[in-house]
Order: sequence, then C-alpha cells, then structure tokens
Amino acid sequence: MPYIILKNPFIRHYAGSVFDLEENFQRSSWDMNELLYERMPAQRNYLLPDGGKGFAVELSISDTVLCPPSVLEGVDLTIGPCRITSVKTQLSNGENAPIEWQLSMEKTSLFDIDIYEKQEVKIELPPSSPSPQSVEIIERKGNKILKSINSSNYELSIDFKDFSNGFYEIRIHCKNNILHIITLIKCFPLVITFDPRTGKYTTMKTIW
Repeated sequence: MPYIILKNPFIRHYAGSVFDLEENFQRSSWDMNELLYERMPAQRNYLLPDGGKGFAVELSISDTVLCPPSVLEGVDLTIGPCRITSVKTQLSNGENAPIEWQLSMEKTSLFDIDIYEKQEVKIELPPSSPSPQSVEIIERKGNKILKSINSSNYELSIDFKDFSNGFYEIRIHCKNNILHIITLIKCFPLVITFDPRTGKYTTMKTIW
C-alpha cells in the first residue's frame, strides 16, 4: 500500500502527516447520476478514515505527494504517538445515551480518557455508567476486529505499542446496551516534508 504525504494542513492534520492509503475509486453519493457523472471531470482522491474529528473524509490526491520507499527504510512503524480524535456514548441501536452515562475527553481531577507515554490509552468510565462487559479494538480502514477481551473494570488500560500506524476504534460494550466509542489515530512516527524545488524529502520526529 502506498504511503502519501500531506502537502498542506488538512482539517486537523498538519502538513507532513503520512498515511498509507489506496486511491478511492468509489463514486460519492451525490454523483450517482450516470449522465452527470460522465460529464464531470475526474476527481481523484483518497478516503481518509479519520480527518481528525473521528469521521471519514475525502482527501484530494492533489493535496498529497507519494512517499518513496527509500525514505521509510529502517523506520519502526509501531513507535508513533496515539491521538484521540472523538469520543461518544450511545445505545447499541445508535440512539443517544443518557447524559450521565456519557464518556468525555474533558480533563478532571480524575481523567476520563488519557494517553500515557503516547502509546497507552487509559479510560475511566463514569461511576454512573452501566458496568462494562467487553472491549474491542477495531482497525477502521478494513473494519477488522483486531482484539476482543472480556472486562468488567471501570478503569481500562489499552496498550497500542505493538500496533502499526493507522486508524483505530475502541468499543466498550456495557450493560443496558450502552456502547462507548473512542476513535484514535496512531500517527506515523515521522513528519515528512517534500520540497518540489529541490526534490528532497526532510524528516523529523512526530511529537503530537
């Protein structure tokens, strides 16, 4: 899968962010009229699973540049920092959950969600929340469940140090059909910039 580099800031991603994405060949819902589609100029893009706010967005190929494999030689893809992008609590049928049960990223005297040493996600469920039953870690590009564990603890610690860079979702299934959903990105360990004048790539450590 090709690695791409953002040439400019995009939503909540900074210039130099690196992603491994395939070109998106699916038609958007608004251009499904065949005749209209044929008349429109081609708009090549990537489907970015998380624009930095938890939801997928289309990223124009013109806003990116391909990253040569030589720039990535010897890079450990598991050492990039994690970044939480959204948190929500809902019923398992998708309806809104009661306010007193909802998870939050707001910092309090005791954290609700925090990241320890950039790799370990720590979660403390509200005392009023129905007790947890299981936790799933999902890779969002392929919608694959990577790990599923049974847990009744209100304080959870999930280690991402063995996962590569990419887009993930933590789902905490609780009693009373309550579902806590946390989206996060494990960033690429390097920020890479390209200078079109010289054709050179510059790298620095990702410090998000």
